[in-house]
Amino acid sequence: FPADCRLVFHNAMTYNDDGDPIYICALKMKVLFEESWAHMLEGLVVPTSVSKAKKPEAAEAPVASAKKDAAADGKGKAAVETPKSHSKKEKEDVTEPEGGWDAACLAIVKKLAKLKDAWPFLEPVDAQALKLKDYHKVVKKPMDLGTIQEKLEEGAYKSKVSTQFPADCRLVFHNALQYNDEGDDIHGLAAKMLDKFDEHWN
Repeated sequence: FPADCRLVFHNAMTYNDDGDPIYICALKMKVLFEESWAHMLEGLVVPTSVSKAKKPEAAEAPVASAKKDAAADGKGKAAVETPKSHSKKEKEDVTEPEGGWDAACLAIVKKLAKLKDAWPFLEPVDAQALKLKDYHKVVKKPMDLGTIQEKLEEGAYKSKVSTQFPADCRLVFHNALQYNDEGDDIHGLAAKMLDKFDEHWN
């Protein structure tokens, strides 16, 4: 779903030139989508301990009954799905990249950092040195690629790497889009970097 949504805006931004009204509209819509998607992910609760939950008594009766019927018919064991088997399927649906999430995410950050447009996003914004007095009033949660790399290397994301990592990466560029006006060089670089990140992540 998020990949298809981003593809809508990516296509428009790929076909239309910077400064074109359609390009600008696509950029605005993409930023709005990413903000909404990030808010939704923050409140997302992934069931990771379904198999540990106490089975309701009502669910145990059919299991016992099925085994009894199978034994009576002499046909071997009956295939009965329990809450535990459902939990297993849920985990199998989320395929972890080869080498693990941390390694895959670290590779993406390093690729982004090598791009020619990445230079404003490699380190935390020094608002005092740049004399950006209102920066922290506008940007409530600063983020940069260097900080993300450090968090990955320290294992700070833990089990949330598959959701929190992309949210942090997009936050780097959302902050720049939010603080800098359209037409500003940094605004343009942030739009390009956000698009590049989505290409790598998707």
